Amino acid sequence: AASDAKAYPYGYEYGYPISRTAVRLTVDHYADSDFQMTIYGPAVEISITIGDHPYIVHYQVEQGEYLTIDSREIQPADRRIFLVKNNGEKVNVFNYRDSTYSVLQKIPPGDIVIDYSRLYGVDLTLFLERSEPKWI
Repeated sequence: AASDAKAYPYGYEYGYPISRTAVRLTVDHYADSDFQMTIYGPAVEISITIGDHPYIVHYQVEQGEYLTIDSREIQPADRRIFLVKNNGEKVNVFNYRDSTYSVLQKIPPGDIVIDYSRLYGVDLTLFLERSEPKWI
């Protein structure tokens, strides 16, 4: 369990790590956000948990390849989850997503935990979009 401070008489602030594979992220936005996630190979059993939601794709990514998940609805279906091979060919892998959990579920606002095996690299880009300017 995480604690905000050790029991020192001097009150040093110390954030305990959640686990060796997890990181905390604060999403400063008012609504769920679309995202683009890129997973770099080699990767097997791709499973990344963001908040309490798992993002799982049952596809093997070889060394030098990368897999992209894009939740934005402006993307056509064959571009929402695709693999870029070493030769530059793009392969639609949408049907390899885990059907139990939506791999396209938007990322919630607030403090969230991202956890995965760290056996492969991941880039996560959030699209914090507004229909109006933010009031200050």
